[in-house]
Amino acid sequence: MRIRTDYPYETRQDDVRIPVPGVSGGTTLLYGRVWRPVTDEPVPALLEYLPCRLSDRTAASDRQRHPWYAGHGYASVRVDVRGHGNSGGVPGDEYPAAGPADGAAVVEWLAREPWCSGRVGMFGMSWGGTSALQIAALAPEPLKAVVAVCSTDDRYDNDVHRIGGAVAAAGTASRAATLLAFGARPPDPLYAGEDWRRPRLRPRPSHPAGRLLRLLALDLAPCGLRGFHPRPGRLLPRTPRPQCPRRPGDVRHHRLRGTRARRAARRRHPRHTRSAAPGRLIVRDVAKGEWRLELSGDCGTRVHPDGLELTERSAESYTIRERDPLSARTRCEWTIRLHRPEQAWDTTVETRSDIGCDEDHRRGGVPARPRGGIPPHLAEADPEEGGLTGPARRAGAGCPSGP
Repeated sequence: MRIRTDYPYETRQDDVRIPVPGVSGGTTLLYGRVWRPVTDEPVPALLEYLPCRLSDRTAASDRQRHPWYAGHGYASVRVDVRGHGNSGGVPGDEYPAAGPADGAAVVEWLAREPWCSGRVGMFGMSWGGTSALQIAALAPEPLKAVVAVCSTDDRYDNDVHRIGGAVAAAGTASRAATLLAFGARPPDPLYAGEDWRRPRLRPRPSHPAGRLLRLLALDLAPCGLRGFHPRPGRLLPRTPRPQCPRRPGDVRHHRLRGTRARRAARRRHPRHTRSAAPGRLIVRDVAKGEWRLELSGDCGTRVHPDGLELTERSAESYTIRERDPLSARTRCEWTIRLHRPEQAWDTTVETRSDIGCDEDHRRGGVPARPRGGIPPHLAEADPEEGGLTGPARRAGAGCPSGP
């Protein structure tokens, strides 16, 4: 396979720190990398904005795609979101409220740079594409186009966690451990200096039982409970709103040629070493009457051109005893090691997610819902306080009234 390296323009690469408003005042610096053509004329900018760390997780693919755009006359920019990679701040939820606002601030910053023509486009796949759509919903003036692949504008309806509003149970435990491991990785001292030691995670107060119950009700329940609060994950409500002018052919769907070839090349770079552990194993323990499915994901060690050694391993297990459905349980473990031998920097992140089942949770701990009504534990009103008398009230949290 031939990877093209000769382009119409010579290119340069610069690492930048982009200021965005801090959550509690002040300024937070986001880490970005800019590939742009060597020219005196300002050029349009293309932005890819996502939490997958550009200094290691996406470094190999970034080195292939962004220089290509730069070599064809665009300033191609890759930015780590707040709290991830070498960016400042603390990681939040998967799609934190500050994320789109930060992205819009990045778009505005790019448009003001002297090497930018003032016109910005965004692109991304999956997480990056969804982030681009969320930023586009804020309509920053310099943003002129978005290319989103395998993404969603309604995470409640068709994202990785939900399908048609129903929770997609497959991958729930593994994704919890994976995202926590990704968010817990510290900054890289090669790019962040001694700042890599700053605390990245902070303890969060646990939800009272009633608060958690209400969150689950809003998140999972059919339309009988959705009126309490707008459904999470949707970019904009499904109500009439101003539409951007469209011309025939503005929205197109393409299957890119050579995708498999490019992915094959990506897997070969950087250098990998892998173990020979089996990827899937089914075990039947006759003495215990137990079945177990074990999955292992060993990415081995990747050695990047800048000297970073990245090792990732994961393991999942699903266990159930015969004729005992409540014995079902699952566990996922992730281990990530980041090592720079020349700097004597060696850090390891380990996370684990467990899900089990018992008699109280067989039905989610929620009494059956009367037809056309709200579950009794949420419907019982306290006439004196105007709140709930069910488990939510006893836990000290109530449900807000809806429209």
